[in-house]
Amino acid sequence: MQRLSEDKGRPKRLAFIQCVGARDVRHDRPYCCAVCCMHSTKEAMLAREHHSDTDSWIFYTDMRAFGKGFWEYIERGERDYGINYIRGKPGEIIEDPETKNLTLYYTDREARE
Repeated sequence: MQRLSEDKGRPKRLAFIQCVGARDVRHDRPYCCAVCCMHSTKEAMLAREHHSDTDSWIFYTDMRAFGKGFWEYIERGERDYGINYIRGKPGEIIEDPETKNLTLYYTDREARE
């Protein structure tokens, strides 16, 4: 991962972290906002359309595709745009002190890794 900054140009790898605090009564958010999954898919698609070498990962707890054709849109993002959907949560993000690049560690609930 690379932090977006003026001196480094555009990042080639993007991570969208969804469901942060969602449906967690400890944080007074017992609901899913129901728009993040679709919005992040659209943003990842746009990034790939503008720069074909951009890779995107979308981390989520439960994929929410409520509207007509929404699930097909998510599948299209995966199939045609190479979006990586990870059912899991990032555990840690570490910055390299020299390059300022970010490394994201996560648990994939589907792969159990």
